[in-house]
Amino acid sequence: MDDKRDPAAVVADTTPVTQAQFKQIIDTLKKLEKEITTSSKETAESVARRIKREKNGYEFKKKAAKIEETEGDLKKLPVIEATKQTLDNAKDLLQQGLLSLAKRQKHFKMADCSEQGWAVVQEYPADALADDSDDEKKIEKAEKASKRKAA
Repeated sequence: MDDKRDPAAVVADTTPVTQAQFKQIIDTLKKLEKEITTSSKETAESVARRIKREKNGYEFKKKAAKIEETEGDLKKLPVIEATKQTLDNAKDLLQQGLLSLAKRQKHFKMADCSEQGWAVVQEYPADALADDSDDEKKIEKAEKASKRKAA
């Protein structure tokens, strides 16, 4: 057998094979890296699209009630006359308008989720905007009161 071959000759014989194997490994790793990068980009884009959809994605069950209530509320928003108001006053009015819209949106969701609809919103304390466990108790209390009045 060739047990007594020159080590330099063995290295010279195996070097092209080893280099070819390393090249295959590197090519495979590059393909995997590209797949992972593509996959992670697609996942990130998918999550971003889903977040945008969910952010504004509350779907009302009772569409007619939503439209009727919205039309009345739009008339209540403060109107800004740019020529007469200072920038600070305009900012304050915008902030009040945003708070009013957030409150109405909460009421829409309450009415939409409840069997009693807007009766629950009417029983709900008008100044409560807290989104904590006390708020949930207040909503339940308002729903029970509206059920009692309906019965």
